[in-house]
Amino acid sequence: MTDARPTRLSRKVALQQIAMLWERVWAALNGPILSAGLAVAVVASGLLASLPVIPRLVLAGLLGAGFLFSLRGLFRLVWPRRLEAMRRMERASAVGHRPLSAASDTLAPEILDPLSDAVWEEHQRRQLLALDKIRLSPPRSTWAKFDPMALRVPVLLLAAVALILGPGSLTSNIRDAAQVAPAAAPVPLTLDAWLKPPGYTGKPPLLLSAPSMQERLASADGLAVPDQSLFTLRVSGAKEPKLQLLDSTGKPLADATPRISAPAAGVLAAEYKLTRPVTIVVRDGDKELAQYPLAVIPDAPPTIALTKPPEPDLGGTLVTEWLAKDDYGVASVAGTIELADEQDGGIGFESNGVFLFDPPQLKFTLRRPNAREEQGKTTHDLASHPWAGLRVNLTLTAKDGAGQEGQSPVVSFKLPERQFVKPMAQAIIEQRKQLIMYPEKVQEIGEALDTLMLYPDGLIERSGDVLAVSMLASRLRNASGYDDVKYVVQGLWDVAVAIDEGSLQDAKSELQALKKELEKALQDGAPKERITELMNKMRDAMDRYMEAMRKEAERRMRDGTLQRPPPGQQGRSMTQQDLQKMLDALENMAKNGSREMAEQLLNQLDRMLQNMQPGMSDQAQGDDGMNEMMDQLNDMMKKQQGLMDDTMRQPGEGQEGDQGQMGQQGEQGEEGNRGRQPGNGMGGLADRQQSLQQMLDGLMGKGLGQLPGELGDAGRSMKNAEDALRNNDRDGALREQGEALDKLRKGAGKLAQQMRENGQGQAESDARDGEGRGGRDDPLGRPRATRNPDDGPDQDILPNEQAMKRAREILETLRAKSNEQGLTDSERGYIERLLRGLY
Repeated sequence: MTDARPTRLSRKVALQQIAMLWERVWAALNGPILSAGLAVAVVASGLLASLPVIPRLVLAGLLGAGFLFSLRGLFRLVWPRRLEAMRRMERASAVGHRPLSAASDTLAPEILDPLSDAVWEEHQRRQLLALDKIRLSPPRSTWAKFDPMALRVPVLLLAAVALILGPGSLTSNIRDAAQVAPAAAPVPLTLDAWLKPPGYTGKPPLLLSAPSMQERLASADGLAVPDQSLFTLRVSGAKEPKLQLLDSTGKPLADATPRISAPAAGVLAAEYKLTRPVTIVVRDGDKELAQYPLAVIPDAPPTIALTKPPEPDLGGTLVTEWLAKDDYGVASVAGTIELADEQDGGIGFESNGVFLFDPPQLKFTLRRPNAREEQGKTTHDLASHPWAGLRVNLTLTAKDGAGQEGQSPVVSFKLPERQFVKPMAQAIIEQRKQLIMYPEKVQEIGEALDTLMLYPDGLIERSGDVLAVSMLASRLRNASGYDDVKYVVQGLWDVAVAIDEGSLQDAKSELQALKKELEKALQDGAPKERITELMNKMRDAMDRYMEAMRKEAERRMRDGTLQRPPPGQQGRSMTQQDLQKMLDALENMAKNGSREMAEQLLNQLDRMLQNMQPGMSDQAQGDDGMNEMMDQLNDMMKKQQGLMDDTMRQPGEGQEGDQGQMGQQGEQGEEGNRGRQPGNGMGGLADRQQSLQQMLDGLMGKGLGQLPGELGDAGRSMKNAEDALRNNDRDGALREQGEALDKLRKGAGKLAQQMRENGQGQAESDARDGEGRGGRDDPLGRPRATRNPDDGPDQDILPNEQAMKRAREILETLRAKSNEQGLTDSERGYIERLLRGLY
């Protein structure tokens, strides 16, 4: 019986077991599917990534924990037993007596008998017939039991919508949701290139990547830039950024090595200093990003030359006038002095002592930094240098911002030396020269100095100078090397200057110290209070210096050592009032911000003080009488010309009826209608002519020495003109007035010539035909075409207040204009050049 059971029964039971297993798996997946759908909806919609970090982490943790908790059913799964599968099939087939489970039943051996066997076989036959009705039971879903409210529908629907319509992809949303730090923004492709010309050129940087510059590069063959300009490039966001340097033929430059760095992937930074024409190409792989054809403007070296041969001024100071030029600006000027091979006594020197001393140092100060053209006049006090009085070679060197140098032609001249007045000072300087030229004769020179000090009475005022010379002589006799010789050379100079200047030395030293302090204050931009304090000190020191100068002049006059400059070399006479005017103007400039003009005026004042010699101020005061006479003559010529014009307006013969009216018009000159005689139309003019004659007579009677004879002739012509006017002889009066005016001019011209020949006053160097001192106007009140360069501090040296105010207004206007928007490049460049003082 058992052998007859069909094999298909076993197959059905196995299939039923599989179906039951899937049913159990599906039931275990209900929770994970619902949790996963909810998580996908939250992530794919971008909701989780949009939350702040902490709420995002909390929500992600809850979703993860819920999903893990829902997986617990999967861990409880077991394989369905065979009996369970058969019972499931029997219930599904609605058969009784469990035919599947009974199909494997057997009869117990102890009850085996024929009747029992017949009954058992019939039972088995019937059970086998029932097996034909057995069918498989399909898996059944447990969603209704697990989710009776059908929440799975909206959850899965939201997940589907989020996957289809959500931002980005599911992986990018998961990545954004899992990122704690802010996400790095995508780097766009950017290219920045600019050129920076050298600072000394004064040109602004150029942004090559600007649209306007790109148009300019596209329309032109190339961009010309100054030599040594720095090209800078930065590329970011590129895949394979590269830089190429090409020559004019398009071939790569083999010897050009730009400085390249790649701080990060896709980033390129490069620098290259332009020294020749080049085309710079920027690429990203094989794609060209930009191309910059650049040409180089050569930087020419500066040039410098002396505009006049070096010459000494009255004080022995070296004056050099020079002109330096450069295409971008002169940075500095220096001078080098070397001993010339050919001296006054022949070629070379008898001894090498002069070569023990270093060449003098020449310092030049530029009025304007980096000026393209600088014309200067520099003074150097080299009288104390051991080479003073010897022939030297001077070479000026100009340097530009790039370090290039240009030299002037070598000029040979004699280095100026100071002319000492007092005999003792002259004798000491003579021994100093011997020591410089022949340092091996220290013993002889020391004995000579001791000899000079044997009888110092009347030759040296202060005992300290005697002790100083004795000390120097002792050190010279005991000299152990050339350092002692150099020390004695400097000491002898100091003693000689102290003896020659006498009481002037202390006052001059104080003035020089204050001048240096004021210079430093101006350069450092000191406040107004500090400037005022220094100016007050300088005024007091100036008063003491002028007083010492006066006393020294009196002493030299008594001793007969007061020297006058020869004719034709007179300096400008300065009075104490002139110096005070310069100090007042200097203080105003410093307070008003004109520091550069103040420094120039201070240097000019220093040169004037260096050139001032004892007796010059007294000479100026003694010349006041002659200068006053010149002023009165000029005023007299103006009045005579005016009187002549009024006489011309008077009626001539046959015009008596109009005499009164015309006479009244003629009396409206400078003297008004004073003293007009009744009934006589020219009476007022006659009175005026008489007044001028009396003025001339009074001027000639002051006893100022021998005066030109033309002035006396002018007085007689004035008398004749007065008589003609009283006789109503207009033509005769005009003739005599013209003669008087001509004589006045000639007399004033001869007086001015006489003053120049005697070294007096400040007569006009161009006085011709009666042009005397006369200030700024000619005898007719008109401005002169030429003026004396030594007119005085209140005329040419200092600008007046109105000129300074106008200059400040112009400067402020230019500064305001330079800040306006909408100016073209040419307009802005022109204003900047004006502000830099190039024009």
